[in-house]
Amino acid sequence: MKKIFTLLLVFLFAFTINVYAAGEFSFDITYDGDIIKDQEKSATVVLEGTEAPVHNKVRIKVDISGPGTPTIYAYDSNQTKIDIAEVGYWGPEEGFKVEGTFENETPIQATFPEAGDYTITLSLLDLENENEVLTTEEFEITVEDNVVDNDENNDTNEENITEIPKTGTSIGEYAIMCAVVFAICYVGYFIYKRKV
Repeated sequence: MKKIFTLLLVFLFAFTINVYAAGEFSFDITYDGDIIKDQEKSATVVLEGTEAPVHNKVRIKVDISGPGTPTIYAYDSNQTKIDIAEVGYWGPEEGFKVEGTFENETPIQATFPEAGDYTITLSLLDLENENEVLTTEEFEITVEDNVVDNDENNDTNEENITEIPKTGTSIGEYAIMCAVVFAICYVGYFIYKRKV
């Protein structure tokens, strides 16, 4: 019984350490508005650390699945433009150092060639420890189609053209106004003549 209890304690302790370790790093992707097919979208990829231990050589692995292959451009420290979606990684091949509490923001420009649902998976790999995954997160992104149906546009335009809106005064309205003015003048003239 003691052995089973000891094994349970060891298992719980190991599980707690793994859960805590996974929480030391996290990713986020932020952007405003909708993502539209074939329109470049500005966004920011954030890697955060919370009291994280030192890792001297890490790299971010990028996996994308969806109806098309997007272009996701970012600039490295040498201002070299890199298509992260094509390369599949972010960060130098030899890796970079992370430790402690930090927040690294990477601006990106993304263009999706097809509308639909995409999954972007970001994984932080420890290159010194056989590419051990320190944390991984999936982001679900929906890309909207920007194509407007031409038939709908034609129907709408035809409806708008079938009846031209009226502006100003018509000839009939002028005739009625003239008759009213004439009648007022005629009645006024007779009233004036009676008084005189």
